[in-house]
Amino acid sequence: MNEKAKKYGNVVKQLKQFGDALAQVIGFQPDDVTDLPSYFQGVEAQCTKLDVPATYQARLLHKYLAPKFRALCSRMDPKVRDDYVQMKNAILKEYGLTAKCFLDKFNTLKKNTRKTYVMFLSKLKNILTQYLTSRSVTTFDGLRSLLLSDRIMSALTEHCLKNVFVNGK
Repeated sequence: MNEKAKKYGNVVKQLKQFGDALAQVIGFQPDDVTDLPSYFQGVEAQCTKLDVPATYQARLLHKYLAPKFRALCSRMDPKVRDDYVQMKNAILKEYGLTAKCFLDKFNTLKKNTRKTYVMFLSKLKNILTQYLTSRSVTTFDGLRSLLLSDRIMSALTEHCLKNVFVNGK
């Protein structure tokens, strides 16, 4: 067997080994796109625990993505598709998961009658965490500034808001 065939055989063997291990600890991608960031965090935590090489992560995750996300990945540049971080960022960007999206979801989420309050609290906590992460809040002072900023923004007229966003981005 030549060197190239041996190397290919090792890659296939490792992909199978890591794929089998991941199959035991991660599930399929959630339907709600606002759950994607926390889903990706869970995948990353499991890949770290299992020492999955970064070069395999995107390939191994592909089968757990919903059909529409797999279709999106198939249209990506191979360099983006095969790099986990770039693939994840492209998916999040495609679905417009912005700070505003998370804040709106947090403020409008209703408790599902089939779910417990513990599950409802968990969902709220995850959405709030994603909002704070997307706004780069890491300290109590940062949280206070964000809450005050959001409150002030909610009191501004539409004309003022347009001026703030045009001049202050």
